[in-house]
Amino acid sequence: MSAGAASGFGRLVDASNRASAALARVIDGFGIAMLSISAGITFLTVIMRYGFGYSEQILEEIARYTVVYACLVYVGPLQARHQHIAVDVISSRFAPSAKRAWQFLLGVLFLAITAIVFASGWLWVRDLHGYNMMVIGGTMPAWIPSLSVPLGMGLAVLFALAEVLRLGLALVSPTDPGSPRPGAALTVDAIN
Repeated sequence: MSAGAASGFGRLVDASNRASAALARVIDGFGIAMLSISAGITFLTVIMRYGFGYSEQILEEIARYTVVYACLVYVGPLQARHQHIAVDVISSRFAPSAKRAWQFLLGVLFLAITAIVFASGWLWVRDLHGYNMMVIGGTMPAWIPSLSVPLGMGLAVLFALAEVLRLGLALVSPTDPGSPRPGAALTVDAIN
């Protein structure tokens, strides 16, 4: 690859990094809001149940589903920040070029899996909506909590695309400043 093409690819990766960082900040705020709502509703339902002997099913479901939304939207940012668990018994001993190729393949695999789960989740939500299904408690349409799957995986696809771009740049131009930083993943090393 020519120096100009590598530099253009590096600019694309830098723009992708900036967009990913901005989206991750928005998702951080959304996740904090969802977890705060869940904690507040849970606190309220405990007081209502044990203080006043009254329980409202919809509040308990909202508290549960806000946690599900928060967890699923965090998949992409956690992958991009390398804040995941990794088993690297063999890959940690790879030569640098082999390790970059391995990381690129894992990035492509993550992209493929999230794309498949996104598409499947979208079909699932569409079917739930089409059949007018309700959650088990009968308090809300089932597609509302189920929408967390395609939403979270759709965001994960965006982060995976940015990661594949970064890892691709690392393959093409390992010394480029836009290439990925060493991961901060929590690793499990069975040898040590």
